[in-house]
Amino acid sequence: MKCKSNWTEYLSIYLSIYLSIYLSIYLSNIDLFCRFCATSTPRNTSMAQSNNTVKQSVLVYIYDMSKGMAQALSLPLLGKQINGVWHTGIVVFGMEYFFGSDGISNCEPSHTILGEPDEIKDLGITQISYDIFMDYLFELSNDRFRPDKYNLFDHNCNTFSNEVAQFLTGKKIPSHILDLPAEVANTPLGSMMKSMTNNLAVNPSGGSKLFDSRSFAPSSSTKQSSHNTKTSTSNNSATHSRSSAGSFSPVIYCGQKPPQKDGSVLFEALKAEEKVLLEDIYEYLSIESPDYSLGKNHLRILVQIVLNNKVSDPQVKSIACSLLQMLVLREDVIQVLKHDQEHHMAHLLLEFNSLARDVIIDILKMVTNCLSSKIGFDYLTSSEERPHLSDFPSGNNTTFSYMSLTREAVVNGLLLEQRDVNDVAAAAAFNMHKMPMNDDLLIALSSALTQCLQREEILEDTAYLGLQCLQWFIKGNSEICALVKMMELNYQRLSLKSSRVKSTCDQICDIFAKEIVF
Repeated sequence: MKCKSNWTEYLSIYLSIYLSIYLSIYLSNIDLFCRFCATSTPRNTSMAQSNNTVKQSVLVYIYDMSKGMAQALSLPLLGKQINGVWHTGIVVFGMEYFFGSDGISNCEPSHTILGEPDEIKDLGITQISYDIFMDYLFELSNDRFRPDKYNLFDHNCNTFSNEVAQFLTGKKIPSHILDLPAEVANTPLGSMMKSMTNNLAVNPSGGSKLFDSRSFAPSSSTKQSSHNTKTSTSNNSATHSRSSAGSFSPVIYCGQKPPQKDGSVLFEALKAEEKVLLEDIYEYLSIESPDYSLGKNHLRILVQIVLNNKVSDPQVKSIACSLLQMLVLREDVIQVLKHDQEHHMAHLLLEFNSLARDVIIDILKMVTNCLSSKIGFDYLTSSEERPHLSDFPSGNNTTFSYMSLTREAVVNGLLLEQRDVNDVAAAAAFNMHKMPMNDDLLIALSSALTQCLQREEILEDTAYLGLQCLQWFIKGNSEICALVKMMELNYQRLSLKSSRVKSTCDQICDIFAKEIVF
């Protein structure tokens, strides 16, 4: 009897270990199943987009990852009946959406390696449009549902399905699915399993995802040049190269590292939850190529600080602006801004003229940095008319385009009789001058630049950057050439500022001599 008892005990231990390893393997490979669908089935995005404005049914597909084994073995081993190890996906707009250690993915319904679902629950109808749904998923993919946030027990596919279900319909997925991890973790074997699976390395590699949440290091065209460094009023450096034939290096305002965090007056001015967001921003900027991005909440807190009239300390606003200047150099942050339904950048530009001089300079530096990349230029010069800003601080409800806001900010910066403001505005214009732009923007910049260059007190850099812009503008546009020539700049006086300014003046005069202007 004693021998039999020992044999039974050993068998129980063996089966416990076997089940624990079995379930761990299944749990840890949820992301592999997710990645399989992305590589095996083309995404039916045309179907989803065609249903953009139509009411859509929302389903939750429920799969048993253990294929019945959990139901058969859980009671004798765990002392608790478990009917399945659940994986879920939300089906809407003709596609199935789910979360794994590779991030948010999608495929056609039932096209994962799991096959057909064990159960389908109808959650009702959603009136959320496809575009809004995609914006929502994009935000999730860069915040709570980044690949590194995945946890087998505490933050998994079912957590995602439940949040998405509530966003679309206001309903939750079945409670027995959500409660299962806690029930298992409260058993001795479950506690051991949780310890094992929490230590598993879950690496987001391979496969296709719905969104690429990786950030990009600045391209060679946006990296700071080592030439012609100058110090600005806020201790950031602006760098650009001396333009040579066929070459162009944009101006970038950026310190070597984020403003000092320890003892920062910015932290002292924030609430506890806001400090957490600021910690995220500092950590993100400290990594050269992070595998995640920030969300709109991080950008919102910085914009609110800049626009808050109750923040009287100029140093607080300066630090917030410096962080924004560094953030817009990251392409993934520009992607977040492009999907930002609250239009935080627009709020800054709409308030531009009412802000203090130092804040105006800082915002122009941020605009300059954003314009230093192709993706940033396309974002800030988009002519698409945007909807009303109902929550705009001044209560000014109006449609707008980013092109009109950017044009107004840069032009106003050039026309202000303050040479430090002119200097940064000229840098913003310089970063735009070789990009394709419509006639309205081209004429506005040319006119503002010529007026700015007529003032004797402008800095050498302002003169050089402004003249470089005009030289480029008049080369291929006879109307702009006529406009600039009519303004009759004092090229002789400008030439005294430096040899490079003189060289640019000579080139402009040569173009005038060759151009027949009626």
